[in-house]
Amino acid sequence: MFGTYFGYELVKQGKRDLRDLGALALIILVLGGIHALKVPMLAAIALPLMAMITFCIPIVILVEAAIDYWQELYGERGYFTMTLPIKGHTIFAVKILRAIIAGIYSTAVAILLGLFDAWAFATNRGVEVSTIITTVVDSLTDAGTLPLSLAILLAFIWLVCMVITMSAAMTIGAQARWNHLGAGAAFIAIIAAYIANQLVISLASFFIPMNINMTTREFRLDSIFMMTVGPGASGLGEGSWMPLGLFIVLPLWTLFMALWGARTINRKTSLR
Repeated sequence: MFGTYFGYELVKQGKRDLRDLGALALIILVLGGIHALKVPMLAAIALPLMAMITFCIPIVILVEAAIDYWQELYGERGYFTMTLPIKGHTIFAVKILRAIIAGIYSTAVAILLGLFDAWAFATNRGVEVSTIITTVVDSLTDAGTLPLSLAILLAFIWLVCMVITMSAAMTIGAQARWNHLGAGAAFIAIIAAYIANQLVISLASFFIPMNINMTTREFRLDSIFMMTVGPGASGLGEGSWMPLGLFIVLPLWTLFMALWGARTINRKTSLR
């Protein structure tokens, strides 16, 4: 049943995402044309708007996924969803997996459109596109394989963490005890989950004694707190430090929220 429901969600939501991504891409292309043609009154704001829309593409897609999930739990489609012969945790897992996939492909689209933005920026400044590409490639090469790999892995973990914790928060917010709040319950739960996420990230970054210097590749079993504030603090020195504790704490926190959300949708969601 998981495969059937997942396939249905992938096709249904994928069509909507494709339509939205196409519309956003078209807007960016039109703005690029306005900039290239130097349309009076509009050309000056075309580049900033292109950059803003490109940056917001994954956010728009993920917000739509969140709205769809809430409607499946509590909105007009909620009663129909809860009559399906599917376990609550299956609905929870399918929605999360589809949202993660949507986050990945919307980010890929944003990166591709970002290249178009870079071309428009280059033509505006009279800079060769090849110069910008060379600068970016050189910067990535100088950064090294390890920092880039860790950064990409951390970005993926962060995406998974945000999708799961926000989905769990909405699931918890759909409990019968908070029916009187309506959609406000989801909003409050999301804000609370976001604050909790930031708190977990901050504590893990500052206090877990595992850090690697992205410049010198030095590994230290000291926390940022001990290096900067604690007794005998030696300072951070040169380069920037990546807290490796995030790679442990974030998955554990996400697992806790996932189990809480799955238990809630099975037993306490208001429409069940």
